[in-house]
Amino acid sequence: MRRTRLIRLLRAAFVAGAMVGALALPAGAAAGRADHDGDGLSDRYERNRTLTSPYRIDSDGDGVRDGAEDPDRDGLSNREERRAHEDHRDEDSDDDGLDDAEDDQDCDGLENATELQVRTSTLDDDSDDDGLDDADEDYDDDGASNDEEEQEGTDPDDEDSDDDGDEDGDDEDADDDGEDDDDEEDEDSDDPSCEDDEDEDDD
Repeated sequence: MRRTRLIRLLRAAFVAGAMVGALALPAGAAAGRADHDGDGLSDRYERNRTLTSPYRIDSDGDGVRDGAEDPDRDGLSNREERRAHEDHRDEDSDDDGLDDAEDDQDCDGLENATELQVRTSTLDDDSDDDGLDDADEDYDDDGASNDEEEQEGTDPDDEDSDDDGDEDGDDEDADDDGEDDDDEEDEDSDDPSCEDDEDEDDD
């Protein structure tokens, strides 16, 4: 009888411990999104893609977090490459002549780097499904579209990029380069893979 009682107690303790352990796991850990070292890359991605340590925030000890490293020097960090579905070891993942940061995978007129900055999808030309391409959206609500800000060299995440008191949409020269913003606008994507889409739009 004692043995049966002891077994029941042990089972109850095991079940309780398992439940507490499951509750203590970080959100998404069961789905493979755990990031034990907090470097911005999931443990699974570090083990399988970047081959960095999921338990060391800076695997190579160079003072830069693994997620912020840019080993292929294409302008996108490892974390951004993961979000953009690009290869962190190849500066031109699709071999189109443009660095991954300059690619426009969804042909919406915004480069990957800009899409990541304004938190839109690099694979969906209308990330919020409101009927407007991401390029036509105005993320910082300054009167200039994301595309206009990209072309003018202003910050689509800052309503007054040059801090002169005028919102970028009202500023004649928002990036202070001496050239009128209207002369800098170019709504077409530079990504050669988007040329067919642009030709269809022109018809």
